[in-house]
Amino acid sequence: MGGRRYEDILITLDLVCHGVPSQGAFDAYIKKLQRMFPFNGDNIVEFRFRKFDSWDYRPAIKLTKSKWQILNLSENAYMDAFFEGITFRESCFNCQYCNTKRVGTFTIADFWGIGRHGQTFKKNVACGVSLVIDNQNKMPRLLSEFTEDIYVEKRSMQEAIVEQTNLKFSVVRQDKRDTAIKTLMDSNTSLKRIF
Repeated sequence: MGGRRYEDILITLDLVCHGVPSQGAFDAYIKKLQRMFPFNGDNIVEFRFRKFDSWDYRPAIKLTKSKWQILNLSENAYMDAFFEGITFRESCFNCQYCNTKRVGTFTIADFWGIGRHGQTFKKNVACGVSLVIDNQNKMPRLLSEFTEDIYVEKRSMQEAIVEQTNLKFSVVRQDKRDTAIKTLMDSNTSLKRIF
């Protein structure tokens, strides 16, 4: 009795990842935020590190009884550490997926630097541009279904990897990583820049 074959109908995605911080450090960060602001008993129920419709990297929190509140980055050691790649998990510093030999049908990522290292990009990049790498040559068959909803330009892999460094190598482990994690986990330290 043979199983059904899914090669022609199953589509998988893998994504280019900058790195994943320790869950423990993130949980400690949320607890510190909760103590830092006078929320009058209100609790943090959601967190985002940027707006979804732009490259605006101001993190924000949503409380049970209120709208999104933007956080001040000048007093946010957790976000500083994230952007510097300090608090990532140990596996991120030796990631087996930081290359162009990908496992998904498609690889998705931010297309950093589009138009700066090749032909000019014809659209505004203020809200970001996605990189989609067709690892199994399935895009021609699928593209006709989406042409009304998306704008597509074919670019070279060389252009794609110039600024998308995680398609070339892992994030470098910094010497201050252990100290940073320990400091963030310490409930007695503030979120002001400490690294």
